[in-house]
Amino acid sequence: MPITLTINGQAFEYPLTNELAWGPSATNWAVAVTEGMLQKEGGAFTLLNDVNFGPSFGLVALDFTSISANPAVTGVLQLSNTDKIAWRNGANNGDILIGIDSSNNLTFNGQLNLSSLNVTGVSSALDTIGSTQGDILYRSGAGWTVLAPGTAGYVLQTNGAATNPTWSAAGGNGVTLAGVQTLTNKTLTDPSNVFPIFNQNTTGNAATATNVAYSGLTGTVPTWNQNTTGNAATATTATAALNAAQIISGSSLSLGSIPSGSFTYNWFPIGGFTPGNAMPATEATKMIMTRNATVKNLYVNQNTVSSSSATFQILKNGLSSGITCTIGSSATSASDLTHSFTVVAGDVLIFQSYNVLSSWNGIGFSWSFEMDF
Repeated sequence: MPITLTINGQAFEYPLTNELAWGPSATNWAVAVTEGMLQKEGGAFTLLNDVNFGPSFGLVALDFTSISANPAVTGVLQLSNTDKIAWRNGANNGDILIGIDSSNNLTFNGQLNLSSLNVTGVSSALDTIGSTQGDILYRSGAGWTVLAPGTAGYVLQTNGAATNPTWSAAGGNGVTLAGVQTLTNKTLTDPSNVFPIFNQNTTGNAATATNVAYSGLTGTVPTWNQNTTGNAATATTATAALNAAQIISGSSLSLGSIPSGSFTYNWFPIGGFTPGNAMPATEATKMIMTRNATVKNLYVNQNTVSSSSATFQILKNGLSSGITCTIGSSATSASDLTHSFTVVAGDVLIFQSYNVLSSWNGIGFSWSFEMDF
């Protein structure tokens, strides 16, 4: 009685010893085995189901190639550009996929994996977020995005934690107020040479500054402009701490002479015009300082050449300050641009000349120097 043998799901009645008419059955079995077996020469071997090799052994091979069109031709795992490698996620409700995109960038669950990119790849990846020249990349609450280019001259401004950056008008030579703005009990510090300018450029109420102190500013006084219809800008108890230079100048029609020991000294008011000769060192020649300042850059000119020299200096509290210059017998001007000294409120300044001879009588001269506050 024959036995039943199954080859790839097909049953064959294989004859036993001494059976008759067994030829066709044996032939059919042999054909099924030959056509359905895995042979060394390779070729197609289509499985009808998954093959489980059990818990102890597996496959050892040179490479494993995907059946997708155009697989890779090198490497152990040879995939096409549409294939993915997948892991089951921790929640067991989906797969985690690794693949490549059309620009040959590595992707993780369909998103670019920036850590795998070269310089060119990074640029291509960022271009998917924003590719306009001048775009600024930043992290919003929802994800990476761009801030489009702003108005020329505007600067990037942070608006604090959990807030997107914006473009804003630059500071520097002025403070630009958009719409109606009120500054109350504020100190505006600006290292430039112009005070803040408050402008109202459209119809409506202009900017208002209340009790605003300007610290460390140089140049002209604050200006509030009203350019169109509306109430003009106002400034209430605004104070300006000037860091500005002031030129002090004076002149005299004649140097004159007042003998004193072996020298001839002359005193002049620190600024203003002296119609006659010099005066003694009285209260009429003194200037009392009301604030701190730095004195420097003394210049002295005369209207004609004298046959003798004369030396000029600025006295501080009756003593030489170190600022001095001498007009020689063949010169008409002199200066001291090297020395300087500081004064405080209450200090007394006097302009003095000495070693003056009678040859200076009737020679007019002028002087000036700089005070930095």
